[in-house]
Amino acid sequence: ETFGGGFKSYCLLVFSHGDSELTDKDLDTYKRKQMEIGQAASGYPTQQNVRKDQRGQDQEQGQDQGQKGLANLLDELSWKMLAVDNKHSTPLEKAHYREQIVAMVDHMRTSNDPEIYTNDRFVKAQQEREAMRQKGLRKGWNPSIMSKVETILAANPSISQEELQAVVIRQLQEELEERSQMEKRERQERREREDRDWQLRHERQEHERQERFQRDKWDKRRKEEKEEEEYEIRQQRQQKMWEDQVREIGEEHRSLLEKAIVGFVYIAKKFVGWVFNSSF
Repeated sequence: ETFGGGFKSYCLLVFSHGDSELTDKDLDTYKRKQMEIGQAASGYPTQQNVRKDQRGQDQEQGQDQGQKGLANLLDELSWKMLAVDNKHSTPLEKAHYREQIVAMVDHMRTSNDPEIYTNDRFVKAQQEREAMRQKGLRKGWNPSIMSKVETILAANPSISQEELQAVVIRQLQEELEERSQMEKRERQERREREDRDWQLRHERQEHERQERFQRDKWDKRRKEEKEEEEYEIRQQRQQKMWEDQVREIGEEHRSLLEKAIVGFVYIAKKFVGWVFNSSF
């Protein structure tokens, strides 16, 4: 995808068994696998695992597509593949490996007239890829579709137009389904979050209402107690005022009565004395 479809003309595949000794049995296994992959690329039947569920079938199809892509790559590499033992080989064997690799490179240089895949060609391939992408964007092509087509063709240049469309449409449908499921989950989570927020607001409002009710109740009770206390004070003051007035009035009346009695006594005495004097 990055190097462009022509990079395979400049590609060598060197197979190594790693740190283990590469035995004849390993080489036989490698050759048998290579033959099976070649048969898959040529359309010969190979053993496949069948899954019952649709998702398993899609995965199996993806694996088949990947296997075909690898088979096509190996088929195009053809003679440009080599199995080596880079751990336990003797100096003579290592020299033989080097000779084989150098011979492959020389053959490639000849077959490529005699171009070599340099950094300049790498940069040029990137520029051409970007130019093609910009051209597609100007035409209104979907970037996701462009990327998928490019990836599939890079892995399997010989894929038919019908297969290419089927693979791209299937991938787009899978992405659409995943996006739909994700949006569905997000909507569900948003509804649950809104329900929780509403419940919390409702509980908070109810709590505040209860607090206001209790506060108003206590305020009313304190107001009533204060009014009762003020009424009591007014009553006491009224009572004291009445008592003071009764006392003062009583004292005044008593004083008047005493004066009246004294006057009556005085008059009586005068009258009695006059009567007494008149009689004699």
